[in-house]
Amino acid sequence: MPEKKLPYHDGSGFRCQRCGRAWMPQGMNPDGTPKEPAHCPSRACGSPYWRTKRMTPKQKSAFLSKAARERAATWRESREDGGEDGERASR
Repeated sequence: MPEKKLPYHDGSGFRCQRCGRAWMPQGMNPDGTPKEPAHCPSRACGSPYWRTKRMTPKQKSAFLSKAARERAATWRESREDGGEDGERASR
């Protein structure tokens, strides 16, 4: 079975994509792969999202503005449809 290369696993251990801390796996799965921890073991970080890189401020603002646009569109659609009671909203 070919070993797949993961950005947070360098073959001998794990690396947090947020704080940069590296550590060795603490145990093995039955199939011989190292067990992944639930969070970064660094006391300063401790992030449960240690496998993903942190968003840059530009990426974060783009993500939040897209989410706000989608939320507003969904709200407008529900108002036009009459909401949950099935009646058209009066203006």
